[in-house]
Amino acid sequence: MRGAGADSIAGRRVHARGRYDQTCNVLLRGRSWQGEPGVEVVTPLVIEGEPVAVLVNRGWLPASDGATVRVADYPESGWVEVLGIVEPGQEFPDQGAPSTGQAGGPTYMRLDIRTAREKTPYPLVGFTLRQLPDPSWKGYPRRVDRLETGDGPHLSYGIQWILFCLLFLGGAFMVLFSPPRPRGST
Repeated sequence: MRGAGADSIAGRRVHARGRYDQTCNVLLRGRSWQGEPGVEVVTPLVIEGEPVAVLVNRGWLPASDGATVRVADYPESGWVEVLGIVEPGQEFPDQGAPSTGQAGGPTYMRLDIRTAREKTPYPLVGFTLRQLPDPSWKGYPRRVDRLETGDGPHLSYGIQWILFCLLFLGGAFMVLFSPPRPRGST
């Protein structure tokens, strides 16, 4: 896996063997699966026999607020075999939009490779793996191909408030610029 350019292998299936370092989890907030709110958990997989790790998107965990979850309740210990799809590691100017949740741990909107590198004590390869669904895996995190990460209800709320403002301005315009009524008329 070392030495391969992320763009040249993007979208390919890759097998990796190693151990998850669950002390360096990264939570991606605001993900939903089958209409239920949750997070995605990304964990470094320390590669067997190599001094490097690859970030693995292990899947979705339920979180009623879309951000707060105890990842320690869903351990994956020992040697693991991962089959995943290569996704290029990305850097974002806002470092993935970090936010501190109710549990005190940071969550992110997007996976920023630079932020993940700061959290790990070993080098990371320049791409991530999205762990593919496995029919034999019945627990959490749920392995899913893609999750819904759209605007959610925020777009609808924005449109609603714009319409309220237009109605208010239209009403104010009518009141201010309508001809005055003669006195005594009803």
